[in-house]
Amino acid sequence: MKRRKITAIAVVITLALALLAGCGTTPASPGESASPSSAPGATVGATLAYKASALPVEFAGGSKLAVAGGRVYYDAADYAANSFKILSADFAGGGARTDVEVKNPVPDSTSFENTSLLALAVDDAQNVWYMTAYTFADLSDPSLPPVIENSVLLNKSAPGAEEVITIDLTNATGGQPFSPNALCADADGNVYAASSNDVVAVGADGEIAFALHEPTAYIAGLVRGGDGKAVYLTSATSGSTTTQVVKTIDFAAQSASATTYTGSRQFTAIFPGGGDYAFYARDWSYISGVKLAADGSISDEPVIGFVDSDIDNNTVGALVPADDGFFTIGRDETTNAPSSIIKLTPNPDAAASNKTVLTLGSVFVSASTKAAIRAFNRASDDARIELIDYSVYNTPVDYTRGGVQLDLDIMQGKAPDIICFVDDGSGADPFKYASKGAFADLNGYLDGDGDISRGDLFGNILDAGSIDGKLYVLIPSFNITTYAGKASVFGDKSGATVAELGAILDAHPGSALSDLTAAMFAAVVSGNNLDFFATGDVRFDSPEFIELLEVSKKLPLTGTDWAAITDYEQFEKDWLESFKNDKTLLWGTVNVSNLHAPRLARELFGEDVTFLGLPSYVGGSGNVIRPDSEFAINASSPNKELAWAFLKSTIAADSAIGGSLPTNRAAFEAMAAAETVPVEERDFTNGVSLNLWSGMNNFDFTYYSLEDLIASYPEYKSYAMTEEGVAQLRAVIESANTLMGGDAQIVSILYEELPAFYAGAKSAEDTAKVIQSRVAIYLSEQS
Repeated sequence: MKRRKITAIAVVITLALALLAGCGTTPASPGESASPSSAPGATVGATLAYKASALPVEFAGGSKLAVAGGRVYYDAADYAANSFKILSADFAGGGARTDVEVKNPVPDSTSFENTSLLALAVDDAQNVWYMTAYTFADLSDPSLPPVIENSVLLNKSAPGAEEVITIDLTNATGGQPFSPNALCADADGNVYAASSNDVVAVGADGEIAFALHEPTAYIAGLVRGGDGKAVYLTSATSGSTTTQVVKTIDFAAQSASATTYTGSRQFTAIFPGGGDYAFYARDWSYISGVKLAADGSISDEPVIGFVDSDIDNNTVGALVPADDGFFTIGRDETTNAPSSIIKLTPNPDAAASNKTVLTLGSVFVSASTKAAIRAFNRASDDARIELIDYSVYNTPVDYTRGGVQLDLDIMQGKAPDIICFVDDGSGADPFKYASKGAFADLNGYLDGDGDISRGDLFGNILDAGSIDGKLYVLIPSFNITTYAGKASVFGDKSGATVAELGAILDAHPGSALSDLTAAMFAAVVSGNNLDFFATGDVRFDSPEFIELLEVSKKLPLTGTDWAAITDYEQFEKDWLESFKNDKTLLWGTVNVSNLHAPRLARELFGEDVTFLGLPSYVGGSGNVIRPDSEFAINASSPNKELAWAFLKSTIAADSAIGGSLPTNRAAFEAMAAAETVPVEERDFTNGVSLNLWSGMNNFDFTYYSLEDLIASYPEYKSYAMTEEGVAQLRAVIESANTLMGGDAQIVSILYEELPAFYAGAKSAEDTAKVIQSRVAIYLSEQS
């Protein structure tokens, strides 16, 4: 088994773009290392735990939510009736009623009309404000293109009133057509609508009062603050620096005061405030309460923890405070029921127990890992896991500080019981620590476990976490990063040498290897063949690397100039055709995270394909294992047996870890069996997801009826995964023997030295010597 390599395909491509743009930052020095128990947000207290319970209302699926006058308002779409409704119920789910119903006319041969809901708000007088997108198409003359009119309308429906007041916001900003996605009402009855760059204010009298423009920042959310005023959050990114600014609107002054947020959290959404909080904000681990002090400072503190609460944080897109808790549209994870209107109430019992407390630390914890922690905490009689969120060390100018702090804690013996590694850009590599004895060897726990054995797992994925026969890292789920090409060109093997690929390029002059430039190809392939942390082996001056440099010269020096494309539709057609006529020999980077890749590749090339991966110096598979996350146990932890119990739960056949390919073979076969069921025989109640081509990209499309699927993609109405496709994907998985890693500094060295070689100023041999020397110096500094 090869060990982790110096570079990842994604890291190379990202860094290549950054270098070409002249970007780059120097990581700030971390502060004094803190023990995990004193790290901000390290210990999840009882106040962060909430219990989820669904309101007993009929919920047809929606995403808008508001609270006013002791009632919760929500939307629902009726696809069969071509309409939408705004409904409400009391806080216990009783007294459900329809407050607004909008029905679209039945389309005919002369016109088409459609109204869709964009946003919802309810003021203190319980007037329902809702923003809609209205489309009208004149189809009366079939010989002419349809004349289409699009409008944005703000509507007000007063309690008990039959008349709806409508305000046209289409050109409310006086510039580009207004495309809002957020709505709120302040304590004075004024209403505000926001798009990505504009806020439009409408008085209680229904007249447009003014507009605020944000030309250089993205409006990340607009809500009613705890003081009754409208608040919005802007976010602007320059290079690696993200600046978040909170703005409070003064309706009378027709302006907004601004305060820059200097905390550590990266807010992805904001929600209405209440009590001491101006508003609530979501990051990846918590819902935080945000306070605006009189001196203009901003502070935040976690309020809801996504580890200790029953709610599936992956579904929290709306949240409003009410009484002793919150309402959200989401899923109660304990019942595994579909999304519904959820009441969240404090659940102090979730953290109060006699269980042994384990700590799990990471700079980023995925939604599926949080789900696995919640499932373990509910099921275990002996232990519960608390999250140490190292992202709190990040700053707006340096989002790698959390990784640096985790590095310090591990090296200083202050690591949590369990460490979860992800590719966060800080370059943290678990094998750097494993080789220094920081992690426990998991072999004894696995071999002595009566519930799970090595034979239950993909052996190569298990081996990818080993060094010299010792298992230090467990990978519960993963993707395979690869390149695919025609079997008629590359044969049916899962790999090639650099020389073989060079010969294929010679046989197809003028052809490309996906979108790889010469420098990208050299960096990616060398990274796929060199292993530094485990062996310290630096071979950039080897004959193999020199041969790689010569072969890379057959590829373009620059990539596609997207800004120069004037006819994108034709470019897209040419791109798709290039795979069938051998102008593009490889499709990549293919991220195999589900079972659809064999079908997608065959559709792209129009014939049987092979998953070649990238070439190696000695041949063999070029397919790369890309873990979703990697788990290790602190060698100094006094709770290693309990920590193993959690790790074991992540590789069980019914693990909550999901989203990609499972390491457990039984889980993979169950996934494959589900995909072999013909689409027309599947249950569409909660949607059927298919990964389909859409132009140059492939996306997951979800359909809620077979008729909808057939109308959109009739060629897929009988699609099912074939046994041959399953076998091919299984072989791709089992062939992978390289674990993806990343070291941005080594990639930078390559990109700095390669241009001189491609320009003819240096020979391949001289270029290799310089790179060898620079990388050797860098690695010696890291040891």
